Amino acid sequence: MSNDDLNNSFTTPSSTISGSNLPVVRGDLVSVVELAREFQKSVRTINRQIASGDLPAPFYLGVRKFWTRSKLTKFFELRQGEAEQKSEEKHAEMRHRKAQLGL
Repeated sequence: MSNDDLNNSFTTPSSTISGSNLPVVRGDLVSVVELAREFQKSVRTINRQIASGDLPAPFYLGVRKFWTRSKLTKFFELRQGEAEQKSEEKHAEMRHRKAQLGL
């Protein structure tokens, strides 16, 4: 999922947090159900990925889990950067081995 997909996927009307006048811009929040739908996975799988650290910890509004889009975007950018770094390290190691073997 690209960052643009994530930023454009979740939009619903604004509301307020019950018992307060604090606005909640719903378009900035992603629920566990919405995330599961976006990834075409079950809510249970998303919960397992949270527990294993494959997804960032959500925050709670009542009993419902949410993330901000920016937190998810940063998390996925970081994960992508880590994957690219590992890939580059692997390629560097292969080049080093080839050089040692004279290939």
